[in-house]
Amino acid sequence: MSIQHVEVDVCGNCAGIWFDEGELMRVIKENPGQLEAIDARIAPADEQRKSAVVFRACPRCEIGLDSYRYLYTSSVTLDSCSRCGGIFVEDGELAQIADAQKTAHQSPVGDASAKAMVAYLDGKIAQTKQRTRDMTDTMALVNSPVPWWVLFW
Repeated sequence: MSIQHVEVDVCGNCAGIWFDEGELMRVIKENPGQLEAIDARIAPADEQRKSAVVFRACPRCEIGLDSYRYLYTSSVTLDSCSRCGGIFVEDGELAQIADAQKTAHQSPVGDASAKAMVAYLDGKIAQTKQRTRDMTDTMALVNSPVPWWVLFW
């Protein structure tokens, strides 16, 4: 099956989609609004919706897939192959990815809170830089050819 000029494999039983390495990101970047439509177009048989697969193997490498969280902050868990980089997307997960994309671009805090956080972090960075300069100066004194105790006499 072809999705936005990307050839993917679709499981006839569970309607899961196998994306080779880089293909899922290409589909998301080209037209993220189509994810929900693609998910609706590919539907599993009703009896397959109820069964959950515990172990999944890569269709290319035949090794177990590793699970990871999409965007870290979303509830979407995808399965990927550590050898070939392919990704298996279960039925309904493309729509969840679309939702995660929408919420990822919304600011979780107000502008005032964001500005306060930036100011706080800028202060912490300045403190760290000053400490680094102080430590560098101290190391220069310790490593100088003149004994350190003479410098403080």
